[in-house]
Amino acid sequence: MIYLTELVSINEKEQLMVTNFNLFVDWKDPRLRWDPANYNQTRQIQIPINRLWMPDLAILNSADSDNFLKFNAMHRALVDWDGTVNLYYHGQNVKTKCDIDVGKFP
Repeated sequence: MIYLTELVSINEKEQLMVTNFNLFVDWKDPRLRWDPANYNQTRQIQIPINRLWMPDLAILNSADSDNFLKFNAMHRALVDWDGTVNLYYHGQNVKTKCDIDVGKFP
């Protein structure tokens, strides 16, 4: 789920928009399951995202040459005992192409 947090800029002539957003993604990875009873009732852990398999996340109408979202090793994911991986990422600026019809703009 993506939440738009800021419209940074719009360039009507070049049909470009820069936005800032927060991203919430979760998925199941059965390789990360454990029984909390075997680990002192630990039900959730944090893992650096560079140590996890992650799905590719891309902006399809990106104006940048590489449309995949970039994450760094400082970001961590919450992993639940049942293999659910929860990733929260904020502050990502992206430049996207958008059709802007200013024909009826005052």
